[in-house]
Amino acid sequence: MKYPKGFFGVVAVLSLTVIMAAVILILERRTEHPRRPSEQKGAEQVSPGEKDSRGAADGDKSTKRRSSFPARKRMAVIIDDIGYNLAPVRELLEINAPLTFAILPQCSHSTDAAELVYRAGREILLHLPMEPHNYPDENPGPGTLFLRMSEDDIRKQVERDIESVPHCSGVNNHMGSRFMEDGEKLAMVMKILKEKGLFFIDSRTTRYSRGKELAAEMGVRFASREAFIDNDHDQNITMRNLISAGKKGTREKNGTLLMIGHPYPETVKALKKAIPTLRARGFIIVPASKLAGTITPEGH
Repeated sequence: MKYPKGFFGVVAVLSLTVIMAAVILILERRTEHPRRPSEQKGAEQVSPGEKDSRGAADGDKSTKRRSSFPARKRMAVIIDDIGYNLAPVRELLEINAPLTFAILPQCSHSTDAAELVYRAGREILLHLPMEPHNYPDENPGPGTLFLRMSEDDIRKQVERDIESVPHCSGVNNHMGSRFMEDGEKLAMVMKILKEKGLFFIDSRTTRYSRGKELAAEMGVRFASREAFIDNDHDQNITMRNLISAGKKGTREKNGTLLMIGHPYPETVKALKKAIPTLRARGFIIVPASKLAGTITPEGH
C-alpha cells in the first residue's frame, strides 16, 4: 500500500503526544497518592530489635496508646549478683528485653552464666567486688579489691576477675562503699578499664563516690544508676518502683534511666509485668552500654 506524503510524520507526532499524555497522567496519580512514610526518602528505619523494644513483641499492640507518649526515652535494667545459680538467669533470658547481666567473679557459675548470657545475645558486666565500709562484717566475696592492695595486686585481681567472666563489655561495682571513695585506688582500676576498653557503671553505694570524677579524668565511658528497684523483695513494690522511677528519672536525666535489680523471683515477675507498660509509655529498653558515655573532668 502506498501512503500519502507526510503520513509517517503525522503518526510519529500522534504517538509522541499519546506517550506524553500517559506520563503526565502517571505523575498526577503519584502526586495524589504519596508513598507511605516508611517508603519516603530519609524516613526512620526501625530494626527488628528496636521494634521489639517498643513493645510489639510483648503483646502491646495498642498503637494508639503508644503514640500518646513521647518515644525515644531510653531505659537500661541491670541485674546484679549473677553467678551463684543458673536457674534465674535462664528465666530472665526468657524476657523479651535486652536486660544487662552483672556477673560476680569466681563464683560457682560465673563463667557458665557468662557463656549462657553471651549465647543469648545479652550484655555482660563484671560485677566487681570492692571493699565496703563495714568489712569484714559484710563480705563482698571472692575476687574483691581491698584498699590494702598494691597497684600490682589490684591489676592481677581485676584481670583474674575479668577472666572468670568472659565476654564482659563493662564493669560495675559490687558493694565498695569504702573503695569507691578512695581516689588513688579507684584511679588504678580506671586505668585498667581504659586499657581494656571497658566502660564503668557506678552502682552508687556511697554518696561520696569518686567514680564519675575519675572516669572523666581517665577517659572511661561512664554512667550511674538512678534506682535500686527491689530492696524490699516484694513483687508489687518492685513493680511500682519500676514505673515510678521511670516517671522521676526521665525528668531528671533527659529521657534516660538506669536501674539495678537482682535475680529474685519477685523481681523476675515484676519485670515481666512492668516492661510492656514501660514500653507503652515510650521507653526503649537498651543495654547499659547505650547509656554509658564519655564525660569531661568538669562532668559536662
